[in-house]
Amino acid sequence: MNMNVKPRIAWSEKAEEKLTGCAMCHLFRGVTPFIRIRNFATPEECEALVQAAVAEGFSAYRGVEPVINRIGNTVFEYNSISKHEYFEKNLSLKAVQDRMFAKSFNPLERFLELLRARTGTAVGVASNTEGQDYYAGLMRRIEKGTQLHVDYAPGEQPDWDIASIKEQLVWNLYLRVSDTNSGRTHVFNRQWQPSDDDRKEGIYGDNKSVVDRCEEASFSPDVGDIVIFNTRNFHYVEPTKGERVAFTSAIGRTADDEMVLWS
Repeated sequence: MNMNVKPRIAWSEKAEEKLTGCAMCHLFRGVTPFIRIRNFATPEECEALVQAAVAEGFSAYRGVEPVINRIGNTVFEYNSISKHEYFEKNLSLKAVQDRMFAKSFNPLERFLELLRARTGTAVGVASNTEGQDYYAGLMRRIEKGTQLHVDYAPGEQPDWDIASIKEQLVWNLYLRVSDTNSGRTHVFNRQWQPSDDDRKEGIYGDNKSVVDRCEEASFSPDVGDIVIFNTRNFHYVEPTKGERVAFTSAIGRTADDEMVLWS
């Protein structure tokens, strides 16, 4: 036996708990399954933001089953409707977001500052060629689970400015969680390719055969923690017992190796 041979570390065990430029690079390249940032926000901050959101009122994604409720705006929902309407709607929804932040704290700006400080990279909210900002920072309740799917702008929103990104991640800050033993997110070591669209099911899901025999990693939602993962990897969320409220947006890496956020 060659004693110098190091044992293989499974992909599912390569999760990182320190946000660095190297860790983000690994995640963009699909080398690791996720990054977990512990105690990004206090329980009191999280609860204040949830209460502010409840006061504003959640509504459901258009045509998505199982039902997902959210406050904010998504390119996904306007992809087949109108870019103009998306950017126009952002104005009123940004005012709602500002009211929620005023009653609690601003997780979006805190996260932007953290990314800049830890990675040394330019980071900001995405904008279109006319200088209009995308919406960034959904309040979202995924409590009935999701279908197996990917989120990848170059494949799903090819006519939008964000389709020029090279890789795509998501960050989720968990704000209220009734049961940390349910509502887990499962991520597979298998990234979307154009030919996979042949196995689409419904408005956004994919047939489970697309991840047959693929390595899988999973993580639980814990209040105050952020988890970042690559959304070109197939993934799904389990149903949860009770509430599961998060703050979230996409993170894209541009051709200039900068990062932009949008929802």
